[in-house]
Amino acid sequence: MDISSNNNFISQSVVLLLLCFTFNGISMASDTIYPGQSLSGNQTLTSPGTARGLAYLHEECRDCIIHCDIKPDNILLDAEYNPKLADFGLAKLVGRHHSRILTTMRGTVGYLAPEWFSGKAITPKADVFSYGMLLIEVISGRRNIEGFVGLQVGRPC
Repeated sequence: MDISSNNNFISQSVVLLLLCFTFNGISMASDTIYPGQSLSGNQTLTSPGTARGLAYLHEECRDCIIHCDIKPDNILLDAEYNPKLADFGLAKLVGRHHSRILTTMRGTVGYLAPEWFSGKAITPKADVFSYGMLLIEVISGRRNIEGFVGLQVGRPC
């Protein structure tokens, strides 16, 4: 923030960075999975797209991005049920010359990989574990941990 004074007037210039999504009837993946719905074609279509998104974050970006909070509430679906990963507030950047990173515990209970509890360094495999928990929910049609809905650990970067 740059504040400059000119006589009695104070001008303030602020630079904002925004992440924009196209809006085509977007909903959350959790809207199509719960409560207790049976497996449908729409749910199975979102799974490969989500996996492609994670592969892009982990392997194709200039720096590896570990999302740290993969769950149905953080996957947006457009009108054709194409998934878009969202909510990168807990994400961590890992340079290509590093294979893992030590960080504070972050994510949502029920989707946390065992590495978070052991105090070991985190790798992109933590997101893969969370994705596996998401697949269990898609197949079963219910949350993997009842009673802890909305409970999160950690803080944004």
